[in-house]
Amino acid sequence: MKNILALLKKNIAIVICVVVAIGAVVANYIPLGGFRDQLRTEAEARKGAYSSLDELITKPRSLPNFDPNSTEAPTLDGFPTQAVIDRVKAVSDEFVKKSGNLITAAASLNEKQPLEPGALPNPQFVQANAFLLEYRRAVDMSPSGRSQSLPVKIMKAGFAPTNEDVQAKINEERQRVEQNAAIVQNGQIVNLEAVNQAVAAQLQGLQDRIVRETAEKCMVYLEPTAMDVQSQLLNTNSAPDPSVIFWAQVQLWAQEDLFKAIADVNSAAKSVGEAPIKHLMRVQVPVTFVGMAPSTGRGDDSGASAPPSSDPGAPIQPNFAVSPTGRASNGLFDVLHVDATMVVESAKLPEVLNNLSRGRLLGVIHVKQIEPMDPIAATKAGYFYGSKPCVRMDLQLEVLLMRQWTTRYMPDRIKSTLGIAMEGVGGGDAPPPPG
Repeated sequence: MKNILALLKKNIAIVICVVVAIGAVVANYIPLGGFRDQLRTEAEARKGAYSSLDELITKPRSLPNFDPNSTEAPTLDGFPTQAVIDRVKAVSDEFVKKSGNLITAAASLNEKQPLEPGALPNPQFVQANAFLLEYRRAVDMSPSGRSQSLPVKIMKAGFAPTNEDVQAKINEERQRVEQNAAIVQNGQIVNLEAVNQAVAAQLQGLQDRIVRETAEKCMVYLEPTAMDVQSQLLNTNSAPDPSVIFWAQVQLWAQEDLFKAIADVNSAAKSVGEAPIKHLMRVQVPVTFVGMAPSTGRGDDSGASAPPSSDPGAPIQPNFAVSPTGRASNGLFDVLHVDATMVVESAKLPEVLNNLSRGRLLGVIHVKQIEPMDPIAATKAGYFYGSKPCVRMDLQLEVLLMRQWTTRYMPDRIKSTLGIAMEGVGGGDAPPPPG
């Protein structure tokens, strides 16, 4: 026994190790209340974190590829220095600044003025009535008032001679010939037969001459009923609601864009016979922004759909369900669709489609129909288009109005419908449209 104890004392370290090993083996069979599973879970989590960090550190990196003819990106050999980071930040800040400048430039290019200063957003009685008078003057297609209308002044538009115009010219020519050719004795025309022959000779082809003379005095024909107007503003003597004024003005702004585009396309011509665009037959502008429910045009927009974000910096999601371009009203701009019908010289059709949008936020998004025009039938109807073949074209255009300038003209009801925060109203959701 003494020998055994002496042996244990000499090998005490070995004994301790054996005891610990035996304890470990025994402990392996003792329930530890899930401690082992917890340790395993923590170990797996740390392993996952290590793998993620290792992948992040060892992942190959490349520089942006600015070559449109290559798909290979240059390899980045090391992490950027602080100087490189500062330079990239400066470039990024400059890009943001230039983006803001671009929006400002677009708004400046796009900006228009209301017909009557002070008529929007909240006119007084006098201003509202002044707008009413200016609006009637801008859309007046009557023979006595059309010369001061907006399309006539912008496009130098003309109108086909009416039957009354032709008859008046016939009477004028008859009177002139009789005064020059008649021989009167004792109050009687003694050469009546000769006078009648002279009158008949002068009147032969008169209608064609009248048509051509009219064509020489204008750059484009305009149908008297072509414009889309707010008839309620033409048949009232009371001051219109601010929302009605707004939609009438927006509709007129969209048409104004098209009138200016046509004037630019025809600018090199001397008359309608040389002009690429011969005749504006119809222009319609729905009283609503694309992506919103149609406005009633009466100031009651309670049926409007939920407005998109009014934040100009929010991402713009294309919506191809409402437009071929995917553009719908958003915090940066509002969208209008304009339907138009016009007569165009056939050979210059591609030029017209390309140039209508030049220098403005207007573009052709859909050519619906093209059909040839009969020049003989057109001349009989009072239109001289020149000697080259022409086509009639139905198309849809898209007009953008930048909110950077339109918002200040919006009445509160319109802002509410569009989800735009009003003065005196805190951030967050806009109040619901008034009923």
